[in-house]
Amino acid sequence: PILGSRRVPFTRVLSRWQGIWSLGDVQSDNESLARSGRISLHAEVGGVIPREDIRLPATLLFLAGGGRSVRGYGLNSIGVNSGSDQVSPGRYLVTASMEWQRPLRIKDLPSDWETAYFIDTGAVSNSPTDLQLQTGIGAGLRWKTPIGPLEMSLAYGLDVRRLRLHHNLGFNF
Repeated sequence: PILGSRRVPFTRVLSRWQGIWSLGDVQSDNESLARSGRISLHAEVGGVIPREDIRLPATLLFLAGGGRSVRGYGLNSIGVNSGSDQVSPGRYLVTASMEWQRPLRIKDLPSDWETAYFIDTGAVSNSPTDLQLQTGIGAGLRWKTPIGPLEMSLAYGLDVRRLRLHHNLGFNF
């Protein structure tokens, strides 16, 4: 891309991974019931590698925090501290999440509801050695609607010592 008045090559990499493991099924009345639920793991790693003297637009850098990242923190509130309590995007990103998702049974019958208990962590910096993880923990309730899952989570940011409510409708891509 053109940055300023000259062409400057750089590399930007973003990798995401998600794995889901069932915690076992129980057979009852010839119906398979996932009573124990499942564990969902998610990880994201990114980096922008230009020459050191190059300034990149903020839109090519990384921020973390929010309902799709590190719950318990505001949207894009995890970044490089640029002084006066301002957060700027950084060149390196790492986030990870572990979630126990458990179906709710109503009168011992499967329902469209499930609970989720989670821990999220992530960091953004301009150097891989400066990454300092910020962590959030919490619980949520999910409802499988005809237009996609409705998610409501209450999370506590351990570093900011604050509760936040996160909500989402639809699928993650």
